[in-house]
Amino acid sequence: MRRWFVFSVILLAMSGLYSTALARPIGVGVLAGANIPIVQDDAGSGFLYGAKLRIGATPFLAVEPTLTFFEQGDVAVEVGREEADLDGGKSTALGINLIIGSVGPPAGLRFHGIVGFASHAMKQEGTEDESRFALTFGPGLEVQVGEKLALDFEVLLHMISFADGGARKNLGLSGGLIYYVGN
Repeated sequence: MRRWFVFSVILLAMSGLYSTALARPIGVGVLAGANIPIVQDDAGSGFLYGAKLRIGATPFLAVEPTLTFFEQGDVAVEVGREEADLDGGKSTALGINLIIGSVGPPAGLRFHGIVGFASHAMKQEGTEDESRFALTFGPGLEVQVGEKLALDFEVLLHMISFADGGARKNLGLSGGLIYYVGN
């Protein structure tokens, strides 16, 4: 509940940045795709889905609050001479991305870079629930399909920190839609 409140406050504060003087668009988007662990044997490939709000600050910079749900696939592990299934786990991420590149209403093909951070609430059977900080970065591509509608594709590396100094690394391959309101 507290996270939803914080997320709402952040969205409200960021919406204050939008004014008719700036005349920058706001994009409301949904996404879904594959969540692929990198160099990990305790989780298999799964899926991700979520929502985002892209707020243009300048013609080449946008701020993007995101809410993403990650599912890790189960894996079979050998315990002694027996094989057992290990729960891959789930994660809910509340984050903010910085979109660097051409932003605004759809216009043909547009490439952009993404850099961000998030708080991941991680759950896995047999372990304690924990909240971890994560860094996110990668490229994105926006393809115009209507006057205010675009397909949005992203390839993001999510690096989730661990208390012992390590990190869980996941590659997110996602596609979605963004609808732009405003100019």
